[in-house]
Formats: sequence, structure tokens, C-alpha cells
Amino acid sequence: MHAAFSVSKVLKKGIQDAAFFLKMTVARPTRHQDGVTLIETLVAATLVGAFFAAIFEINAVCLRYIDASKEAVAAVQGVQDRIEGLRNLAFTDLTSPAYMMSAQATPAPSGARPVSLVYPSNSSDLASDATEEVTVSAYPSGSPSITYTRPPGAAVYPSASPNTAGDFSSTTLVKVKVKYTWNATFAQRQQSEEAETLIAAGTKK
Repeated sequence: MHAAFSVSKVLKKGIQDAAFFLKMTVARPTRHQDGVTLIETLVAATLVGAFFAAIFEINAVCLRYIDASKEAVAAVQGVQDRIEGLRNLAFTDLTSPAYMMSAQATPAPSGARPVSLVYPSNSSDLASDATEEVTVSAYPSGSPSITYTRPPGAAVYPSASPNTAGDFSSTTLVKVKVKYTWNATFAQRQQSEEAETLIAAGTKK
């Protein structure tokens, strides 16, 4: 009976040891399982990195579009400011290359902003960065006509084409066209904005 008890005790001990070994084997991750976990971590990190890179690129594109929109608005404002300044000139000054190409102060009511083409039409950055063309021509004949080209800069002297202005002495109505040309911040594409108006001698329109 003592022998039977000993055998039973040994068998019980063996079963317990086997169960413990099996439990440890199941709980311990295998080398294959470790490899899968590492790959999954790398894939997740790659996806997160790609996601944030895409977000940053989209944000940069949106900012460039915003800058381009601001430039377009500034161009419209610059063209309109130039036209308004020219409307305030005496008709003889408007048709005088000597006046247009020299530094002159804008008369009231436009305030202290200069109207001559030596200076930008307003204080915006685009007004200094854009190439500006102002064409004054008799209306409706179109002749005589003179085009002033103002290169980018804060205070630059424009060129005139043709070099010798026609005779506007008998002209009572002119068409004035103002055009801005600049390279946009977005993709550096050339953009332009223009407007025109009619100005008659002795009137302010």
C-alpha cells in the first residue's frame, strides 16, 4: 500500500510538472511571433510617417494657394489705385510724358500716395514686385498712343514707347489701360491683371 501511495504521488508530481511546462511553452512568444510583431510595428510607423508627410504637404499647398489669392487681390487693388490716381491728374499732365515719368505728388483727394510711374501705385509688396504698363491713347482713334513700362522696384524710372510722344494737344478723350504682370508665388507662373477707363479733358470720372 505504501508503494502504491508513492507511485500515485510521483504520477501527480509528474502531471503537475508537465502542466507547468506546457503553460510556460504556450505563454512564451516564439521567434516567429516576435518577427511578426516587429514587422507590424515598422509598417504602422511607416503609415503614420506617410500620413503626417501628406498632411504637411497639403498644408504647404494650401498656404501657397492662399498666397496666390492674396497676390491676385493685391493686383486688382494696385491696378485700380493706379487708375484712380491717373483720374485725379490734370488732363495736360496725364498726356505729358515729362510729368508721368518724373516724381510727382498725388493731388487731393487721393492723399500723399504718389501718382507718377516712378513709384508703385500703393504700398503693397506686389505693387513693388510687379511689372506695370500704363498705356494712354486717344479715343476712339487710338492714335497718338504712348505706353509706359515700369519695372519692379520701390522707386524706378519707367521707359516710354515710342520714345517720342505724339501730339495730344487736340485730344479731348483718352483711354487709359493699366496692366500688372508678375510671377506668382505658386508654381512661379506668370500672372497678369489689367483694367482700363476713359478720361475726358476737364472732367473727373
